[in-house]
Amino acid sequence: MRKYFLILIQVGLILLVNCLQSTSPVTPQKSLDDYNTQYRMLVRGFSSLFTVNSDGTNETEILNYEGYAVQEATVNNDFSKIAFAATFDESPHNIYIMNIDGSDLRKLSNHPNQQGNLTPRFLPNEQALIYHAYDDLRKVSYDGSVNEQITPDSIQVSGQSSSVSHNKIVFTANAVFNDTLFTALGIMNTDGSDLQYFLDGKHFYNPSISPDGTKVCYIDRQDVHIMNLDGTEKMNLTNDPSNDLFPVWTPDGSKISFISNMNGDYHIYIIDPDGDNLRKIPNISEKTPFYISCSPDLTRIAYAAFTNDPHLRDTIYIVDIETGDRMRLMSGIGNPVWLNIVQ
Repeated sequence: MRKYFLILIQVGLILLVNCLQSTSPVTPQKSLDDYNTQYRMLVRGFSSLFTVNSDGTNETEILNYEGYAVQEATVNNDFSKIAFAATFDESPHNIYIMNIDGSDLRKLSNHPNQQGNLTPRFLPNEQALIYHAYDDLRKVSYDGSVNEQITPDSIQVSGQSSSVSHNKIVFTANAVFNDTLFTALGIMNTDGSDLQYFLDGKHFYNPSISPDGTKVCYIDRQDVHIMNLDGTEKMNLTNDPSNDLFPVWTPDGSKISFISNMNGDYHIYIIDPDGDNLRKIPNISEKTPFYISCSPDLTRIAYAAFTNDPHLRDTIYIVDIETGDRMRLMSGIGNPVWLNIVQ
């Protein structure tokens, strides 16, 4: 009798658990079409450029030149122009510009050096952009009629590492002072005037100017640093032995996102500009993510990543900053850029 009584108790507990599981509310995973705001996005393939909605719909190819290798696409402030670097049949890279719909394609540079031209950056409030021409920075108008070097011959601009905001350009360079070679952070006006160097770092790279044009974050000694554009109020935001990479401001300037291996594998992190509220974005499981950019409504981060699947290498993902809910936007591409709101 005791045996049957125990069996009845066990059956009753199983039924109770099943009942609770069946009646407990289940929170479904958020999908990317649940967001109130959808955006068009610019993404690139090996020889192509696409625009696509941020929920993965309405994919539109706007450039496809077989034989070209397209790199580093970017857009101007009103989303009317796209600039990118491309090489054809292993020739040097050159800078191209076109309308957002792919029309009026123009070649803006013709540099003979095999290193070519890379990293176009649109200049706000000007019909012009800058780009890296081997060791120099050059400024070129939209129609190509004006193309001039804006950095002095005495320095070598390094690593295609630069940022533009308002009327300022920040870049990393190798410069000689008192017969000593320094890695410097250079800051100047967009016409090349008022050039200043900051030398008290060791390995400057990945500078990013804040949206309001007052501060710059950058990597030095593998940590994320920040300072005012006049060199004051310098601060090491991460200050740990990990390897930090690619700091980028959120569109409102309230946070900085970056990549770090501070917990072993590389993940995406965000931090306040004063060093507070450091946290890891959950659910980043691929190999090193790169090309990170935050959505204008501050809800999502788009990034490219190499995966273990050779058919999905260099794939774009979008992840919810708060929950880590994630989707693969497109495969075989990189360099995601958030555009205008989908109407």
